[in-house]
This record gives sequence, structure tokens and C-alpha cells, in this order.
Amino acid sequence: MSPVETQASSDSTRQRNRNRITADTSVLITINRVLILGNKITRDFIIQRELTLKPGDTVRLQQIPLILEKDNENGTADILVEVSERWYTFPVPILELADRNFNEWWQNYNHDLKRLNYGLKLYQYNVRGRNETLLLTAKFGFTKVFRVSYRMPYLDKKRKQGLIFDFNYDERNNIAYRTIDNILTYARADEKFKVTRSASITYTYRNSFYHYHGFSLETIKNQISDSLVQLNPEYYGSDVIKTQNTTALSYQYVYEKRDFITYPLTGSYFSASIRHQGILKSDDLIKTDLNAGYSKYVHLGKKYYLSNYTNAYVSFQTHIPYGSYSALG
Repeated sequence: MSPVETQASSDSTRQRNRNRITADTSVLITINRVLILGNKITRDFIIQRELTLKPGDTVRLQQIPLILEKDNENGTADILVEVSERWYTFPVPILELADRNFNEWWQNYNHDLKRLNYGLKLYQYNVRGRNETLLLTAKFGFTKVFRVSYRMPYLDKKRKQGLIFDFNYDERNNIAYRTIDNILTYARADEKFKVTRSASITYTYRNSFYHYHGFSLETIKNQISDSLVQLNPEYYGSDVIKTQNTTALSYQYVYEKRDFITYPLTGSYFSASIRHQGILKSDDLIKTDLNAGYSKYVHLGKKYYLSNYTNAYVSFQTHIPYGSYSALG
């Protein structure tokens, strides 16, 4: 039999099997193989981690939305996944006002260009083809920020454990130093009012598609200038305290079930976290925060959608300096 005849016979057999199986949607199908095409950089096991169907799974035919190829054996199927890889390098320019809004910058500060922040964020996705992410941030101008973050979501063979490393330097020339009648009072100058240095490591555990757990250990060092102490002697609790060191331990849980993370239309999202600062005796701050948020996205019909977001924040401490207050919003 010629290759053409062999191919025609194979196609004919495949078509008969397709027609036979399609006629009865209650047929149980065992996934035999998952074949992946089109991935030039991404490793196969990374794509397989995100698939619902795995080799050896048994499902009803009507549960499989798309099967591109079926094996000739009765009751088994091969899944062919064809992917198209996107760009993985995204430079994002930064150009922003250091002030709260445009009117304040234009009217109160005579639209001084020295009060602009500028810089670049560089996202490098899928590093090493393992869905790892590198983020570099360099911001200059009225506020200086330098950040390096590296995310490794898959460390073990089961693709459930990961690590995130984060290093941050933040320099503020524009800072709120007092609150009067629930309105923040800002100090603005060419000097460095406050410098923050921090580093953290986060252990992540993703036991299923929709559930994420993160455990973080972070060290933070804040340093303020003499000018800021003069403006508010109680900024860190005393007019002689200009540095604040603390170590924080936190846990976060996320339930993610939205159709599209960037611009969701249907689904739900829930997150809850607890963060405790002051786990070491030498820490200058003891503070515990609880935070929870829930979002719901509903399709109302036709082209109309409805979304809702609810957030709650609780902070526990007996006495806290002004510079360590947190706000909702």
C-alpha cells in the first residue's frame, strides 16, 4: 500500500472513530498523550502544569471542549495543544507627577518639571523557559526607586512550590508628615526626607489551579532626615529617633478564578493576608495587619457586565508612630 493510500486509510479510520464517539457524548475517554507544538522557549512541563487534562485522566467526551487528534484505540484519546508564544520582554516607560494630582502640580507648584518622576520598568517573562519573571525598576526625578524582583514559580517536580526574591530602594523628597482634619500635610524639598531599604523572600505553594499560598520574610530599614524630625518630632515616636528597623513575617492566600486576569468579565477573586512586624527583639516596630478583599464579575447578558470589589483592613497595635501608620485606600 502506498503512503498516500496509508494516509487515506488512517484518515478514514480516524473519521469513523470521530463520528462513532461523537454520536454518544457519555463515552468515557482516557487521555493517552498530551502533545505540545509551537513552543520554542517554554518548556513542555510548564505548559502541562497549566492544563486541566493530564495523561491518564478519564473524562466524558462532552467534557472535552476541543480534541484535535484522537487515537485509533477505542476509549483513548491524544490531546494536541498548539501554542503561539508571545513577546517576553516588555519595557514600560515611567513618566508621572510626584504630586497628588495635575491641578496641584500646575497651580501650587507652577508646573515645575523638576517635580516629575521618570524612568523605566523592564519585565522579562518566561526566563529560562520556566515561566520565571524578572522585574527591574529604575525611577528618577523627585522620587527615586530602584527595585529588583525575581519570581521562580516551579521548584519541585510537581510544579507546586516556588520562590520570589525582592530587593527595593526608595528615596522620598515628597512625603506626608502630618494629618490635620483627615487631610495629609506634605513636605516637599530637594533633600532626601526618607530612605527605605528592604529585602524579602517569599515561599509560594500552589496546590491547584485556583489556590495560591505565600509565606514571606522581609527586613526593612527606614531612615529620615533632621528636617523631617523638625517638622514632626513624633514621626518615629521621638525627636531623637531617625532610623527604624523591623522584620516582618506574612502569609497570603489567593483564590483566583477569573476568565481573564488583566480585564476580567466573569468569575471571582478573593485574597486574604496577615502581616506581623516585630518578630525580632531588636525590631523598632511591633504591628499586626489583616487585609481581605473580594471581587465578583457577572455577565448580565448581551454586552453588559457588572463587577464589585469589597475590601477590609484591620490593624492591631497599642502605640504606633505616625510614620508607620497604614491606610485603607
